[in-house]
Amino acid sequence: MLYKEIEENKAKIIANQVNNVAMVNKIKEINEKCENLKSTIIDLEGRLYQKDTEINSLKISISIYKNEDSAQKEIKILKDEKNLLLNELSNLSKEKDDIEKKLNSEYNLATSAEYYRKIIMELEKKNNYY
Repeated sequence: MLYKEIEENKAKIIANQVNNVAMVNKIKEINEKCENLKSTIIDLEGRLYQKDTEINSLKISISIYKNEDSAQKEIKILKDEKNLLLNELSNLSKEKDDIEKKLNSEYNLATSAEYYRKIIMELEKKNNYY
């Protein structure tokens, strides 16, 4: 009876180890996606800063423009572009958060499988002792 349980647990350990390898590969893939998202976010933040600079520059130059309406239109266009970038940044941040949550979940699964593997090894040691 105990031998059968040990064999079943060995099979579970092997299955968990195979799953752990798959999880490690998936975690690596998720980490790469996170790094790509971080780069994209940094790029978007730079573009947002540039748009803010352009907006401020146009605000200063409004007094120089003979036609204030055209300056206001340009400012509105730049603000709209800035809002689009902010929305894109927000969406990417949400996606990054979701990926990090998934990564934490995968890590917790991998560590719990390792915990059960250690328990089974201890049971095997005790069984061999008797």
